[in-house]
Amino acid sequence: MKLDLTNNYMPKDPGIFRQMFNPLSNLTDLILQASYIASLPEGLFQKMPFLKFLNLKGNRITTWNQSVFENLNSLRNLYLDGNYIRVINESSFPIQLLHSLKELDISHNEFWCTCAQKWFVDYCRSSNISKILTHWPKYFACIYPEDKKHSLLVDYKPTDADCSTWSPILTIIIVIVVSLFLVTVVLILMLNCQANIRNLIYLFRVSKWKRKGYIRLNSSESFEYDAFIIYCESDRQWVHSELLTRLEEIDLKVCVHYRDFDVGESITDNITNYVGKSWKVIVVMSNNFTKSEWCQWELDLVQERRRRHGKEALILIMQSEIDSSHMTNSIRSLLDTTPHLQYQPGLGEDLFWSVITKAVMKPFKDPPTAVL
Repeated sequence: MKLDLTNNYMPKDPGIFRQMFNPLSNLTDLILQASYIASLPEGLFQKMPFLKFLNLKGNRITTWNQSVFENLNSLRNLYLDGNYIRVINESSFPIQLLHSLKELDISHNEFWCTCAQKWFVDYCRSSNISKILTHWPKYFACIYPEDKKHSLLVDYKPTDADCSTWSPILTIIIVIVVSLFLVTVVLILMLNCQANIRNLIYLFRVSKWKRKGYIRLNSSESFEYDAFIIYCESDRQWVHSELLTRLEEIDLKVCVHYRDFDVGESITDNITNYVGKSWKVIVVMSNNFTKSEWCQWELDLVQERRRRHGKEALILIMQSEIDSSHMTNSIRSLLDTTPHLQYQPGLGEDLFWSVITKAVMKPFKDPPTAVL
């Protein structure tokens, strides 16, 4: 059964177009030449199991769904010449159809000589398809890009390197994006974990000095206390419930004025005496500390110990950030020249307490009494 609809207008609506041919299951020859077809609806030929001859030349076809030519097991002659086809790729025709066709005419189309065409030109060179291609290669010319216009498709020989989707520009873009991402992550971590970073650096210094060979002086030989704590009364709760508890639960002997000072002695004499009896001096700094004149006096007192024994004799704890309006020149100078730990509850708190205990037990760089 043969049907010739040459020079007839085919409907643009894919549903109507497909419905026209649904009853024609016995067709063997179908001619739709110059029928103003711009697209081929899916399933258009699926109910034509006996179709052997299909002529679609001289239309406006550019591309089609890969299912259009599936299951046409009887098809032997297919004509698509004189359309607007730009690219033939591995999904254009089923492989089994290419093997069963006796004639395939896709000449006189508007082929693009770009990497999208690589599969087709490679397939033509590596298979016998050229034997069934009508007018190959004479009437298979490129129209794009401009520098390949009118050249034959057979002369287009792109390499894998030419068609690599990876370009140096893409590499540069990825490197820049990844670098910006990493920098952003690092900055966020630094902003959110400043205290932990500072405490890690402090811990590194403690470990490094420990390896130099100095040993901790036995308190029974040189000092009565492992540490003397200077703090503001407003920070008493944290000092007693947190700092003092943590140090004493690992058997460090700590001097605090409300418990250990001699009755009848003046406060200034007690501070002077007990600072001298202590291996290290811990200073708990906060906004309240900087506003207290008494705390400032205590800090000036221990500065002399720092000058005699080095900065290892002093352990500075930033219990809370100090506002710039409360920062005195002496405190700023002390913070600039002496490593300090920063307390931050939550993430990194275990690290903070580990560094504190190591700092208390760390030997002086130049031990005042003994050296290993």
